[in-house]
Amino acid sequence: MMLFMLYIATLVLVLLCIYILFKTRNLYEQGRPLSTGVSVGWLVVDALDILIIVFSSIYGAWRLPLDGIIVQAAGVALAMLGIAIMLIGMIEFHSVRRIVGMEVSSLITTGIYRWSRNPQFLGWYLMGLGIALAGLSGYALLIALLTIISGHYYIVKLEEPYLKRIFGEEYLKYKSKTPTCIGLPKG
Repeated sequence: MMLFMLYIATLVLVLLCIYILFKTRNLYEQGRPLSTGVSVGWLVVDALDILIIVFSSIYGAWRLPLDGIIVQAAGVALAMLGIAIMLIGMIEFHSVRRIVGMEVSSLITTGIYRWSRNPQFLGWYLMGLGIALAGLSGYALLIALLTIISGHYYIVKLEEPYLKRIFGEEYLKYKSKTPTCIGLPKG
């Protein structure tokens, strides 16, 4: 029964994510920040995503054939690192409206954003992977990997062209010096 509910929740997640991606694309193509409705939609997508990963992990959906304690400890460490990176990125924005994409008044290039253009995404990815490993859940791992793929699509196909449109040369210069997820700044 739990697995069936996870499958239904995953279907809802996929459909909602596709819908919100299209809404986001439309706003970004108009050069507009996210509306309240679209921002709330992304928050619902994120909440559903992490709930599916957590419940899949708690119930061991599609149990991974790995040595439990070592993988679980590594998963907990990875999840904690992800949470820390995500929170540091959020704090650097200094605004909830910026965090949810409703305000784009300035390009953030300081703090953790010197090493990553997308620390909040990176933190989310690490958190999801860590929870999946801690729960030894293949289903949670699949959802975490799909989250990474859809997040990459969002960054490359929607967010980066939008930021280029909004900030122009300033964004291109920042993009040329700063890695997408993590690394040492160039130049």
